[in-house]
Amino acid sequence: MVFPVLAVGTRVKVQARTAMAKHLCNNVFHQHSFVDIKFIEENCTIKFIVCVFFIDSLMEHNTAAVCGTWWRADINVDGTPRGYGVYEVDGNQVKWIYKSAGYPKEHQLHVYPADSSDEHPSDIIANVWNWDEQWKVEWYENGKRMGEMQRYKGYDPAAKAICSDKEKVKYEWISPVLTEHLFHATPRNKNAKMEVKVTDRFGNVYTKVIENK
Repeated sequence: MVFPVLAVGTRVKVQARTAMAKHLCNNVFHQHSFVDIKFIEENCTIKFIVCVFFIDSLMEHNTAAVCGTWWRADINVDGTPRGYGVYEVDGNQVKWIYKSAGYPKEHQLHVYPADSSDEHPSDIIANVWNWDEQWKVEWYENGKRMGEMQRYKGYDPAAKAICSDKEKVKYEWISPVLTEHLFHATPRNKNAKMEVKVTDRFGNVYTKVIENK
């Protein structure tokens, strides 16, 4: 069942969305036998998924914009490619992916070599825009599994560079935003072959090789 609730943008505070979710939980969902609840927001210039704590199966999907950075770049201000969400519903089961415009569905992450990030200059970086807490993000050096990458809050390197080019983005108010779907790891040899492997909550595996500078 779909409940049209409220059109919200990137400027609406998280507290307001959380209050709305709590209201719906208390007044609608607790009165029915819903087993899987999704809040789906679209036309935002950032991408994130939040598991709201009021109900274990309640999840908020904030879908990045198909316009990218207001049609000035092919990525959004958090580094997510412009695109849209695809949801498959089978009875009470829901599966989803984020489909980047112009890419195959397997395009689920972007990777950066060492020396790309201001926050972690010595580390390789991965932006996994559809990540949630049931995903796994691992890294390999010369074919050897090194472990899981560490999530952090920061700026996507490509988005930061694009937004710094005011001639390209045109508008002074366009700027990158902090995101929490970034991951970093410190290589032993930054010139080695690096690969990032992510596994989503549905068991799908996606990999990217990092091209050294």
